[in-house]
Amino acid sequence: MYGGDEVSAIVIDLSSHTCKAGYAGEDAPKAVFPSVWFCVIELQCRKFEDIFDVDHFIDYLKDDVRIVRDIPEWFIDKSELFTSIRRTVKNIPKYAPAQFYIDNVLPQITEKKIMALKPFVNRLGNQQAEVQGELSCPEVFPEIEQMADVSVMALHLRFEKGMVGLSFCDFVGTREEKALMALYRHKEWPRRYKNGSHLWSLALQKWKEGRCPLEPGEVAVILRAMGYPKETQIYVASGQVFGGQNCMAPLRNMFPNLGHMQRVFLWSMSSFPLLISGYVLFVLGIPLSKPLYTLSYMCITAGASGFFLTIIFYMVDVKHVKKPAMVLQWMGMNALIIYALGACDLFPAALQGLYWRSPENNLVDGTESLLQSMLHSRKWGTLAFVVLEILFWGLAAGFLNMKRFYIRL
Repeated sequence: MYGGDEVSAIVIDLSSHTCKAGYAGEDAPKAVFPSVWFCVIELQCRKFEDIFDVDHFIDYLKDDVRIVRDIPEWFIDKSELFTSIRRTVKNIPKYAPAQFYIDNVLPQITEKKIMALKPFVNRLGNQQAEVQGELSCPEVFPEIEQMADVSVMALHLRFEKGMVGLSFCDFVGTREEKALMALYRHKEWPRRYKNGSHLWSLALQKWKEGRCPLEPGEVAVILRAMGYPKETQIYVASGQVFGGQNCMAPLRNMFPNLGHMQRVFLWSMSSFPLLISGYVLFVLGIPLSKPLYTLSYMCITAGASGFFLTIIFYMVDVKHVKKPAMVLQWMGMNALIIYALGACDLFPAALQGLYWRSPENNLVDGTESLLQSMLHSRKWGTLAFVVLEILFWGLAAGFLNMKRFYIRL
């Protein structure tokens, strides 16, 4: 934010991307669009313009706060604004009232003309003047427009590492996760943490009072209890969830539609360049050779695998057509056996050891040769043989699953 020669009082909380209060005037301070450092999981980083309607933001607040799109040209060294101690307002108290900004921020703007607030996540205190309350939300949330016939839900999970650590509540997790959280708490809040032994009774009391962040699984139970169906399309607005995918598993199981189309798009776009790269390398003279694991072979197989798994994901998790993929599910439940016997060629090698008259007359090589003869093509015959192998191991895994026979590490 920056001001003119005569500065009127203004309170702006740009770190939460909302202008909380302001007093208009020609010489009043101007708010500059904040720098938003926000990266969606598995996608790309976002800018302020990607999140909010910029034109609406400026137009709605034009009578209360003057907003400019960038720092003025007369301020040459823009990097200084975010690195210089002289131009940064730091140590903003949690839930600071409006008077704090008037007493501490306003004089610095008056003196130095342009200042930056150090990034922080604490909003203004709840005790706000009427004008502050009127400006706290509408500039960010314009009138809702009907975009589609499908109902969706935006779920803000507050289960990041920082929130879990600050709460000093106990959560389900592995020994490694609990040990890492203990080290994190000891580093960030050493006076409060001490050795951690006194926190157990406090954590239990917080749970009883409902003062602990809800785990994703608990959120899922509450949503289902409120009547939301399993097919509800949910977009998770959150940072990196503590516990990763294991922690998100209960929520995904109860609400499978968690931004699936974003994953389909991302995985497809990741697989396509691999296929193109492999084909270009093949044209340039690098052969497709599995025994040599050439670069062209690895690129094409990786890209094809990505497309194949994306199709399976779309069919099973998005369209909920699971029966055709049951074979792959059985294989996944007996992955160790299939890897040892199939991928490592132990079982095919054993079958090839049983031959009639000559080593070439065995069940494995004979089946592949028969398919090549039937399809009049070596390549298509080999492909059909691979598909037949997958089907065989899927049925074998299904038999083991029916007998409830599993081998795990």
